[in-house]
Amino acid sequence: MFYQCLGVTIDTERRNVYVFGNAKRLSDGEFRILARLMRSHGRYLTRDELHSECKNLQGSQRNVDHMMKRIRRKLFATPKAGLIFIESCYNIGYRIPTRDQLNEK
Repeated sequence: MFYQCLGVTIDTERRNVYVFGNAKRLSDGEFRILARLMRSHGRYLTRDELHSECKNLQGSQRNVDHMMKRIRRKLFATPKAGLIFIESCYNIGYRIPTRDQLNEK
């Protein structure tokens, strides 16, 4: 199954990730978190929800924050101007906003 939003495409069957057509390599946990965020496009997911997505992610839910940092760095090593792909909201969680949500800002 393919998911696409804001220039990022993932193929969940082949476990491939593309950013504006360029292939990116993610760890298993990073891929699972990104896939969950893309399936829930527009909705905030809590750290707990994302932590449960990674079966072998041990430790606290703060490990999700570290994974998010790595995902952002790997996907956008040279970010495009004005591109917001993964939003974080204090005490709520993370989301990939829809175009409408981006335009609200």
